[in-house]
Amino acid sequence: MFVQAQGFWLWLLNRLGCDGLTMPWGTVYIRPSCWHDMGLWEHEAVHLAQIDRMGPVWFSIRYLYELARYGYRDMPMEHEANEAQKYHDDWHAAYEKKRADLQKIVD
Repeated sequence: MFVQAQGFWLWLLNRLGCDGLTMPWGTVYIRPSCWHDMGLWEHEAVHLAQIDRMGPVWFSIRYLYELARYGYRDMPMEHEANEAQKYHDDWHAAYEKKRADLQKIVD
């Protein structure tokens, strides 16, 4: 379930410096200013899929292990989520470019 972060969850996102946070119980908290960022939704959806594959306990253990061992930027679980987000963002950028090119032809 995706929800707009407020109260404690918005404070936590601010404290962590992130736009979204997936919790092991299957709730994704999204910063309100990023609510329409579908690339972020794709990223967090990968974490939901990871929870489905591993279960919430092993997801949490593995996430914290990778975070401690590799750091946030280099951890494999984040790489998987970042790839999905990049694919979405690249696809959307190509779509918008094609749309702009076609609009120039029409105009």
